[in-house]
Amino acid sequence: MKGVPLSITALPVRDLYPSRVLAMSAELTHELNNLLTIIRSSATLLGQGLPTDDPGQEYVKAITDAVNQAAFLTAQLPSGAVSGAKDAPHQPFPTDSGGGATNGAETVLLVEDEQDVRQASVQALSHLGYRLHSAHHPEEALTVVEKLAQRDETIDLLITDITLPGMSGYTLAQELQTRQPSLAVLYFSGHSRESLADELVNGHFLPKPFTLENLAKSVRRALDKSPE
Repeated sequence: MKGVPLSITALPVRDLYPSRVLAMSAELTHELNNLLTIIRSSATLLGQGLPTDDPGQEYVKAITDAVNQAAFLTAQLPSGAVSGAKDAPHQPFPTDSGGGATNGAETVLLVEDEQDVRQASVQALSHLGYRLHSAHHPEEALTVVEKLAQRDETIDLLITDITLPGMSGYTLAQELQTRQPSLAVLYFSGHSRESLADELVNGHFLPKPFTLENLAKSVRRALDKSPE
């Protein structure tokens, strides 16, 4: 960085900011990315419900552009705020990319405590043919799985936020994979992949904010056990 001594810029993020500031930044980033995911998902669903030549599509595009810019600004917040985090470059807002079918008929359990994110995700994946069950916290998720087991049914994929009330998504995934080792897992979080590296085992990862298209593609990759 011009005008700043190399000895300063070369320092890890955790050495440039007090731990209290980093912890606040991590929580703020997580909440902002949740909010941006809700806005982006809602705009996408709105756009899908309008004719392509409807004037409302311009408003949808304006919202989407604003979300992209806000996500870029959020990425400038100090990283490395999560306990055990590693310093890493900021990740850009995930963009849609072509290739690969995203439809399916598998049974999916989605666990997300943010109601709007959960509802938009369930709606999008149900539209693609998946059989969706949802829960807003891990205890409810375990109840769903137990009720399915009583009918000799299982889930094929667990989609879970990592930061959840009562139990982390990682712990929930471990519990369910103990019962069903073949269970595929897709984690998502407002925290960066690098800061959660120690927890992202036996599962795929999708950072927030995400588009519904990226969610669909990540679900398909997780179910197919394809490389990320």
